[in-house]
Amino acid sequence: MRVKKWLAVSVVAMSMLPVLGNAMDVVIENKTSSYGTGKFESILCPCSGSVGGVAEPNGAITVPDGVTKLFCIVGRDCYAKVFVTKNCTGSPVVRVKMHRDNGVLSVENLDPAHYVVSGSGGRVEINEVPRGFLHWLKSWF
Repeated sequence: MRVKKWLAVSVVAMSMLPVLGNAMDVVIENKTSSYGTGKFESILCPCSGSVGGVAEPNGAITVPDGVTKLFCIVGRDCYAKVFVTKNCTGSPVVRVKMHRDNGVLSVENLDPAHYVVSGSGGRVEINEVPRGFLHWLKSWF
């Protein structure tokens, strides 16, 4: 009896591995002094700010795997834009190319005069371009 229970639990656990293996949340690290929101390039997708997804200045926000799977079509890459406002208004600063199973494939900086962006897999990072005399001084030493 005990062996049958163990076998049943093992089979269920192994059947879940493909689902768990493809799950990839994406963390957007907002290392700026502005708020951050995002939106998939889909008519059906609301701004993250309208559903409580606002990254605080110098904070982070997680895009759950289920949201990516909802707005990304199977077998095709999809795109999301990141804004430095609380409601996805103004010009986006980053365009993120994503895959529903592999997360972030690439990031495109849409405002290089003000932001430095990077990302892949399960992470996107947005930083402000360093400015001022102190930054200039540090660049020499």
